Amino acid sequence: MSKEAWKAAKANFEAVGEKFEGLCNKAMDDAGAERVAELRDDFGAAYVAREVYTAMNAERAKQAARRDDDPEWIEAATRMDEAGEPLFHCEGCMEPIFEGEAYHAGEDVGLCANCAPSYADMIASHENFRGENDEPMTVEEAKAVADAHVAAGGSIDDKMVTP
Repeated sequence: MSKEAWKAAKANFEAVGEKFEGLCNKAMDDAGAERVAELRDDFGAAYVAREVYTAMNAERAKQAARRDDDPEWIEAATRMDEAGEPLFHCEGCMEPIFEGEAYHAGEDVGLCANCAPSYADMIASHENFRGENDEPMTVEEAKAVADAHVAAGGSIDDKMVTP
């Protein structure tokens, strides 16, 4: 499934979820208000609060059961399942990265092709990259990597991504 299809499925799933959350919150508020009215005059505040909380949780459970049986919810959840999970989300912009897409995988960071550093960026901030000895790169090491990329037909402005 494409990234666009995944985003559409996710947006639909979230919209349906928000609808049911609103219904659930209204039902909980109604259940809580009804229970307060029943108990207010007979018991202390702590008891009323505990009973209201219990009534609201019971209502939440009922609403969740209704949601799980709702065709719209089932369809939205099915579309999300079919969309699959991304490999990870870009740490720069939170875009999902799916298998087959170009990305930059640094030591502690995963970035999409748009957020990935270029070879020029690597030279400019060489200390943020690791060399073969797992130490921060020297400017000479960074230039050597960039020069090899350019010699192979690339550009200094190319992003450092896996195909």
